[in-house]
Amino acid sequence: MISSGKTSLWAALIALLLSGAIHAQDPGPAIRGRVVDRGTGEPIASVAIRVTDADGAVATGQSNQAGLFSIRLPGAGTWTVAAERIGYADFTSPPVDVAPGAVLEVQVRMAPATLALDSVDVRVRRTPPFRDARARQFYDRMERAGGRFITPEQIAERRGMRSADMLRHVPGMDVRGDENLIMGSTPRTRCRPTIYINGVARILYGSVDDYVDRSRLWGVEVYREPYDAPPGFPPVHNNRCGVIVIWTLDS
Repeated sequence: MISSGKTSLWAALIALLLSGAIHAQDPGPAIRGRVVDRGTGEPIASVAIRVTDADGAVATGQSNQAGLFSIRLPGAGTWTVAAERIGYADFTSPPVDVAPGAVLEVQVRMAPATLALDSVDVRVRRTPPFRDARARQFYDRMERAGGRFITPEQIAERRGMRSADMLRHVPGMDVRGDENLIMGSTPRTRCRPTIYINGVARILYGSVDDYVDRSRLWGVEVYREPYDAPPGFPPVHNNRCGVIVIWTLDS
């Protein structure tokens, strides 16, 4: 015979177990659905799903290969469903109410979108088939730095400007009239550089324009210090001064 006290204890224990079983069976509110292409109706995989409520609560998920997703919500309330995927316009649903323990079924229909890419500025450097291999290495030397360069692009932009005038714009150059190419900014540092035209060291007895046809000028390299001069262009005329290397289309 079971006493009334024991009966009450067993009743309370059974009620507790039943209550736990009921709560264990209660999955809580959720949103589940399918993502499809709005035009074709085909499922869309790997769509990022994000649901939010007015209080800032967030739950996330992702569609599978069949376009299906299921997201457990932290609580009942009014929720908004948003979907994102590259190649499709973003989707945002109107707010929807989800009751406690309810599972809301939704369908997300996404429209394809044209993917806008940042523009790419492509510049092609065309080097003539120079006979002198050193001329073909002009851009390689420019990328290694160490000197000042007047590129073919800059020469083309400075139409009507003589070769001597272009050299006047190089920092550290002092062109005296049309006759003398001088380096250095002070009386103590001024000196006459060694000048190479198409790879040959030259002594100029007049303006550089007398030796270089402006219409054939291709590029200029200016090395203000003798130790900056690259191999193949030593300061032969003055080892305490820099070097100017001039290339024409006849190199």
